[in-house]
Amino acid sequence: MICVSLARGRHRYLLTELRHLGQQKVGLVELRLDCIQRKVQVKRLLADRPCPVIATCRRKQDGGHWERTEEER
Repeated sequence: MICVSLARGRHRYLLTELRHLGQQKVGLVELRLDCIQRKVQVKRLLADRPCPVIATCRRKQDGGHWERTEEER
């Protein structure tokens, strides 16, 4: 199985790519929540998803963009 990682700054771009990957029959998609520039709308991202997803929030030290506290993550 192949997992495609999506790291976009806006919800709408993430959702557009997620729909496209669903049409391509991708097995799993990683949604990089740490890359979203505004408040993350988890319900919006997970509603009507066309394929299985895993949501991640990577810290800076793990190659991500999350700079807030561990409690907020």
